[in-house]
Amino acid sequence: MNTITSNDPCQLFGITLDGRGGALPLMPEDDGTSTAWLHGDYSSAHAKEWLSDLGLNESTITALTRSDTRPRTLRMGSGLLVVLRGVNMNPGADQDDMVSVRFWLESRRVISLRQRRLFSIEDVRNDLDAGRGPCDVGDLFTQIVERIADRVADFVDSLEEKVDNFELAIESGPTINTRSEISTIRRQIAHVRRYLAPQREALEALRRGIPGWLDEYAHSISEESDRIARYIEDLDLARERTVLLQEEVLNRIAMEQNTRMFGLSIAAIVFLPITFVTGLFGMNVGGLPGTESANAFWIVSAVMLVMGLAVVGWLSWKRWF
Repeated sequence: MNTITSNDPCQLFGITLDGRGGALPLMPEDDGTSTAWLHGDYSSAHAKEWLSDLGLNESTITALTRSDTRPRTLRMGSGLLVVLRGVNMNPGADQDDMVSVRFWLESRRVISLRQRRLFSIEDVRNDLDAGRGPCDVGDLFTQIVERIADRVADFVDSLEEKVDNFELAIESGPTINTRSEISTIRRQIAHVRRYLAPQREALEALRRGIPGWLDEYAHSISEESDRIARYIEDLDLARERTVLLQEEVLNRIAMEQNTRMFGLSIAAIVFLPITFVTGLFGMNVGGLPGTESANAFWIVSAVMLVMGLAVVGWLSWKRWF
């Protein structure tokens, strides 16, 4: 195991776990008992060269530095390749645009790589600096997975809260932006679920094919896999609720439109005979009755009023309103 590293720009940090929850500077020589954690940026131009200097073979380096990957677990010789995704908590970023983090796990070395900042990694690093962090490779990996799952839980809870708020808001009537906001939530659910489903499979595959040096953490990995499964179920339920919400919004909009159209139709029916009379007597031709009578206007108005009331009475009798 080669842990000698240079000040390569792709390496973000390199530390040695002291076995008591703390961290020490990376040892220049491996004594066979220490546990090293190296964290780098796989998008760096020097990433492949850096990984090669660490003793990784070409196929492992290619798998670790691919531009786009889905969560998975792969046993490669004496090591494990694990690819996971975490919620994007970077300022100004969409949380559903999940950040990829790749791990190369050996019995006494962890190499992790990312392109964008992942706060779950920083949480564990801060715990090590405070002396309450992991003690070995299995502990380190499971703590990172747990922090990733914690942030997924927060994100899923926030989505469920938004759906709850929409359900309450729709009771008082949907707003003009309700449909687009619900569509945004559905898009976020789809993006996150796209990676959570294979992430659960990756953790489950790791549990089934766990190497001997990770045996004592098999239960923890299984628990995190179950947590991800529950979050997937919660997302599925939230997605179904958003589908029902969109249907409810469409139904309410349709009902409002039908109510307006019904009102306009009633008004048109009531005024139709009146309009006929005014159109008939409004013709500019000779021979119209009442043109010489001073009471003709009031007589025609009374006729139109009676006709309007008759139409309203007929509609009421037919139970149109």
